[in-house]
Amino acid sequence: CSERGIGHALAKAFHARGFRVFAASRTLESMTNLTERGIKTFAVDIASSESISLLRDQLDTLIGGQLDILVNNAWVLVQTYPLAITGFDKARVKHLFDANVFGPMEMVHQIVPLIIAARGQVIQVGSMTGIIPVPFNAAYYASIAALHSFGDVLRVELAPVGVDVITV
Repeated sequence: CSERGIGHALAKAFHARGFRVFAASRTLESMTNLTERGIKTFAVDIASSESISLLRDQLDTLIGGQLDILVNNAWVLVQTYPLAITGFDKARVKHLFDANVFGPMEMVHQIVPLIIAARGQVIQVGSMTGIIPVPFNAAYYASIAALHSFGDVLRVELAPVGVDVITV
């Protein structure tokens, strides 16, 4: 929910419509504007299971076991250049997949019991680059495609328990 992103705008819009909003970002400083509006903010490292687990515990305490909507909006863009031309930088690719795939998967894994209890909704924020292949930066596009595929499968798996999953 850093100030320049869509998550920040969504948090403000939901809050303006009367929703109780919880926002997370790597740093609390990036969400000062939200805190000033009365939105509860959390510092969360999307690549850390422990950080996500702490968030889950804090949310569970605040909301009593039910969460209506999870907006999974954390991803990063790291320029990796065309793999076939410049080679493979595993550390950069791993960073992309940690933030863009494994982090959102862990977030859903940790938070989904609260969503199921509310028969709520998971919203995955992806990108057209996960659907339409474009040249250059293949690793980034692959990570977003994986996020889209995760959302597609999650939709089928959670439908029987009344949870709706969409990827936008």
